[in-house]
Amino acid sequence: MAAVHIPEKKFKREIRNVFIYPLDTAADEANSGPFEDDILDYIDMNLFIKTLDERDRAILIMRLAGYRQKEIAEALGISESQVSRRIDQIGRSYLCYTERRACAS
Repeated sequence: MAAVHIPEKKFKREIRNVFIYPLDTAADEANSGPFEDDILDYIDMNLFIKTLDERDRAILIMRLAGYRQKEIAEALGISESQVSRRIDQIGRSYLCYTERRACAS
């Protein structure tokens, strides 16, 4: 797989908005309860992301950061329809992942 080229400054800003800002906001808004749930969701999402292969991880992170499917396709050198199919598959994989985690609890 070819290296993914994403404008680094935009990528870092968007990743901060997706992964860090929600936790900062949650910490400001609550002392416990919902904040703990936010942290658990954040940890769970990061564990799920680690289960993905490099291409799917790039697709998911870029999509969460607000990139359009066309931009993702161009960055990865694949078609928009492939990006769409991969996003659908990632979603199904996440549902299976969360169901297994819920059953294990």
